[in-house]
Amino acid sequence: MSLSATVPKPEDLANLLGAEVLIESNYRPVPVEERTHYLRLRGDKLADFIVNRIKGLPEDEKTIVFVHKKELGYSVLEKLSNEGYPVLNETLPFVPVKFGDFVAFHNADIPLEEREKIEDSFRNGELKVLIATQTLAYGINLPADRVIIFVRGFRGKFYPDVLDIFQMKGRAGRYGLKDKGYAEIYVFNESKGFKEAFEKLQPFLSSENFTFDPMEYWGISSFISLMILGAVKFAGRNWRAFLLNVPSVKKVPPYILDNIYDYLEDKGFVEDGKLTEIGKVLLEGSISPLAYAEMKRRLEGEVELLLSIRPLFYMKKIKDSLKSFLKDDIISLKWEFKGRYYEFDFPNDGTDELWMYINGKLIFYPNISNPPGELGFSHTDVYHLARALLTLRENGYIIITDEDILRVMHSYKFGLNLEFAPLGGIKGIGFVRANILKMTLREFGISRVGFGKFEFPKDMERSLEYYLFKRYRDKGRARKETESIIRILEKGEVLGDERIIKGFALLKLGRAGIKYLGMDKGEVLRELGVGNF
Repeated sequence: MSLSATVPKPEDLANLLGAEVLIESNYRPVPVEERTHYLRLRGDKLADFIVNRIKGLPEDEKTIVFVHKKELGYSVLEKLSNEGYPVLNETLPFVPVKFGDFVAFHNADIPLEEREKIEDSFRNGELKVLIATQTLAYGINLPADRVIIFVRGFRGKFYPDVLDIFQMKGRAGRYGLKDKGYAEIYVFNESKGFKEAFEKLQPFLSSENFTFDPMEYWGISSFISLMILGAVKFAGRNWRAFLLNVPSVKKVPPYILDNIYDYLEDKGFVEDGKLTEIGKVLLEGSISPLAYAEMKRRLEGEVELLLSIRPLFYMKKIKDSLKSFLKDDIISLKWEFKGRYYEFDFPNDGTDELWMYINGKLIFYPNISNPPGELGFSHTDVYHLARALLTLRENGYIIITDEDILRVMHSYKFGLNLEFAPLGGIKGIGFVRANILKMTLREFGISRVGFGKFEFPKDMERSLEYYLFKRYRDKGRARKETESIIRILEKGEVLGDERIIKGFALLKLGRAGIKYLGMDKGEVLRELGVGNF
C-alpha cells in the first residue's frame, strides 16, 4: 500500500494493517524552499497585504495563494479587480471591472463549470495567480512555482489545520519545468510559534464538539446512523462492540451512540436487535435514516416535492451558499420563503436557499452566471438522488413516476421548477437562459413543458430581450443573448438532458439499460414511455 507523504502517523496505520515493513521517504523530485513569517494584521489590512504580495510576484511564476476563509479571498479578488487586474471568475459577489486570465478564486462556492475552467487555465499556464481555500488542497493536481499560505492562529489552534497546510505546501514545485519550488507561510493574529502547531492534529470527533440532534440530518450523525444499521445487520444486539472496532467511531461518546440507536428504534428502523424492512431498505440504498425521517415529515406536511426530498442530499451542505452573492437581499428572500411556508418548521439546512435557486430568484443578479456553491448539483449528485428515489419506490415507501424523477433530476441540475425542468437539457441553454425562457413562455400562457418534442411560440424575441435586459441592464448584450437563444431553439432539439436521461435508464434497468447508450435521447425517452412525440 502506498500512502501520500502528508498522511500523519503512518506507523499507526501499519500496525492496524499488520504490515511487516514500513518504508518512509522524504524524497522530493523538486526541492522546496520554505519560509515562515508572522503578521499582526486582520480584516482589510490583511487583504491589502495579500494584494500587495500578489502584485509583487515574479512575472514568470505561477502562484497559488491559500486563504483560510472565502470572505478574505473575495475581498482580495475585488481589490485586485478594482485596480484593473483581469479576473477569470464569472460568478462572484461583485461584477469584475475586467475579465481575463490574471487571477481567479477557487472555492466551494464557485460553480463546477467555472472551477474546471479555472483549473484548466492554471494547468495550461494561462492563469498566473490562483487564490484558493483548502478545497484545492486535496484531489486536484495543480502544481505551482510558489505557494503562499495564510494561516490564522486563534487560542492555540490554527486555521487551516496542520494536515491541510502540509497538503497545500505539497503544491509547490513544478517537476520538469523549474529546479525549485517556494512555500511561504504567513501566520497572523497569533503570539505562539508556528512550529508548535505541527504537533496539534485536530481529532476527527470528540466528546466536546459532537452532539446528536435528529433534526440535523446532514453530516456526521447521518453517517453514524447508517453505520449502526450496518452493525445491527451483522452483529444484532452486539452492534456496539462490533462498531467500536471502527477507529473513527472509537472517539464518539458511548451515550451518543446509544441516543442514535434509541432514535432508530423509536422511528421503526430497528426492532429487537434486528433491522426492520425499512431499515434494510435504507441500508441497502445508503439512505440516511435521519434524512428519510425528515423527508417523510415534509411529504406528510404537504411541502412541495423538490423541497421535500432535499434531505436525501444529506451529504451536501447548502446552508449559506448564497449569502456572499446576494448580500442584504438574501434577508428579504428568506422572509418571502418564510411567508410561503409559515406553518412548517424547517431545520436550518438551506432549504430556503434551494427554494430561491429552483424558483429563479437568482436570475436578475448579473454577478451570478452559474449556480453558486452547493447549489451547483453535478450529474453524479442527481444520479445518487435518482437511485435513492428508485430504491424507495421499488419497496413501496414513496409514490413517484419515472417522469417525476427525471423532472426532479433536471430541476436540481439546472435550477428550474418541476414544470419547466426539461428546458435545462437543451444544449447551450443552461441555468440563466432556461429561466429566462421559463418567464417568457409564461407570458405566452404556457405553464408546463414536457420532455421530447416541443414547439416554441413564434415572436418570442421581444419578451426574451425584455427579461435579458432586466438581468444585464445592457441593450446590446440583451439583443445578442436573444439572438443566441433563438438560434439554439431553431435547431428543434428534443427537450431533456442526454446524460441525465441515459443515466436514469441505466439506474432503472441495470444491464438491460446498456443498450440505450448508443441511442439518441429521444429514442431513450420513447423506450421509457416519457415525453411527447
